[in-house]
Amino acid sequence: MTRVEPNPYSPYANADPDVRHLFAVPSWLMASPRPGTLTPTSCGALAVVPEAPIKITPGDPLPEGVCGACARAHAADTVVARTGPLTDCQECGLGTTHGAICAMCRGDLHEAWWLVKNTANAECACSESGPCPAHAESGGRSR
Repeated sequence: MTRVEPNPYSPYANADPDVRHLFAVPSWLMASPRPGTLTPTSCGALAVVPEAPIKITPGDPLPEGVCGACARAHAADTVVARTGPLTDCQECGLGTTHGAICAMCRGDLHEAWWLVKNTANAECACSESGPCPAHAESGGRSR
């Protein structure tokens, strides 16, 4: 059985970064979420949609490296509702169970970050092994 890589990084994702998440897409929609977007997962958290989604055939086992909660929700054909303490979003003030920033604001902030990241990557030499000299100075990493 193959092992899948975790979802792409975003500072606004709140899903477990060490596993691949399945996305909460209704079967009647017949479409996958757009790669690069921050999208709700079957486990109730938010993760970035990878370029190459996992192709799942009904009845086939899921590959290794998939989030256990997403796998259970997928098998039960359900979506897990996000639970936890209700807080006020520091951006818009609405109630959220996603921590200091609500899902909508996380999505907006991710979109802006993703655009800057992709623009910077087109113009620099950052790699998976480390930042380019320009990003190393700032302590940031354009990944």
